[in-house]
Amino acid sequence: MRDPMNACMDMLMKPELMKEALKLVTESYKHFYNRFYEEGRMAEVGTSSWVAAYSAAKYLTLNSDFICMLSPSQVDEFVIPCLEEECSVVDHAIFHLDGVDAIKHVKSIAAIEKIRAIQWTPSAGIEPNGPYWLDLYRDILATGKGVYISCSCEFARQLHQELKSNKIIYNVGGSRAEVEDLLQWLEKN
Repeated sequence: MRDPMNACMDMLMKPELMKEALKLVTESYKHFYNRFYEEGRMAEVGTSSWVAAYSAAKYLTLNSDFICMLSPSQVDEFVIPCLEEECSVVDHAIFHLDGVDAIKHVKSIAAIEKIRAIQWTPSAGIEPNGPYWLDLYRDILATGKGVYISCSCEFARQLHQELKSNKIIYNVGGSRAEVEDLLQWLEKN
């Protein structure tokens, strides 16, 4: 509800008020998630989110693009408790990590038990998902979490050979034949 500059100032000048506001928003979020879960009969049909993933269990995709403007201590103090609370209503989650300025928060985000994977999206104008980000993917995998990667079929093959992990979700584009070929290749490798 606040523009980013004012929200940053609120964290510095009125931290307790900011925490109270975040608590109210988080409680509302939990209420609405549960309401949509019930009304959508998701216990019967499963859950999905704006990230292309499906789960038979209660699932959501979390994000906080605002963290790119915060220090690690501010994220730990203000954001991580909210994310943990949001995760309390689901069985597992994916976190959408957006932009190079958010990378410094990977360990704090990965420490949230119910987050199972981190979906990386580079900043606009930055090298797209693919081999350029191997070190980041390795860092995420080293935390015990999975990585959700949107990339081409060609990059998926390269990444799979480099990372050798079964904790990667590849969201690939291409023709049906290219995707089926990739699936067959993944099954063998």
